[in-house]
Amino acid sequence: MALGHGLEILDVLLSTGTPVSGGEIARRVGLHQSTVSRLLRTLIDNGYVARVRGGNVPALRMLRFARVTESFPLIAALRPVVSEIAEARPGSHVNVCTYVHEELVYLLRAQTGVEPITGLSFPLHSSSAALRLLVDLPRDQALAALHRSRDRYGWRGTSNLPADPEAVLEQASALIDHDVLILDRWTAGSVTGAIPLAGPDDHLTALAIAGPAEVDHRELQLVLHDARRRIESVIAAASA
Repeated sequence: MALGHGLEILDVLLSTGTPVSGGEIARRVGLHQSTVSRLLRTLIDNGYVARVRGGNVPALRMLRFARVTESFPLIAALRPVVSEIAEARPGSHVNVCTYVHEELVYLLRAQTGVEPITGLSFPLHSSSAALRLLVDLPRDQALAALHRSRDRYGWRGTSNLPADPEAVLEQASALIDHDVLILDRWTAGSVTGAIPLAGPDDHLTALAIAGPAEVDHRELQLVLHDARRRIESVIAAASA
């Protein structure tokens, strides 16, 4: 139980990006502040959390977990094809994401001229990949995940972003066409499209491509379908 709560605290610190007070952590994870204080002390003593002005942040010892991607052959297998797709679309991000414990995790995020990265998380309400996966879940389960994501990340987006989780889920469902969800400038000035993948070990997985606002929606659909075929063949081979 203590281990699980400690991981929840680390998750809050890693996803926030700014110092977080003990009281705010307690609110987010639903624990008494004295329990959070005790767990924080253990994490601080072991070098995983540091206390700074304004609250608590991940400490340098957390960087040792950056090596974990080397333990996933699938990530190495996907890297060439995802990078190839990104190279063909300068100015765009190509993301292969999986949905785990109500969090969207990037197996790979690639763009032209930049080394692909792994392990990011993202607010569910503004991610085409997350929403494409959520609309296929039971409605109450999807809404609960969106509400928790809003509590964690806030509700950031443009005027195109619907006002609440219910409206986001309803509109995302209505926008799916030929298995693709396209969000037009829900965040910043970009258009992002997502399509589900036959993921490893039946994990909910999606491919997303985010690019300039002037991209043609039909063309993006075709690109996503072609990219899905290529990526699923790699996943199938790596899982065999």
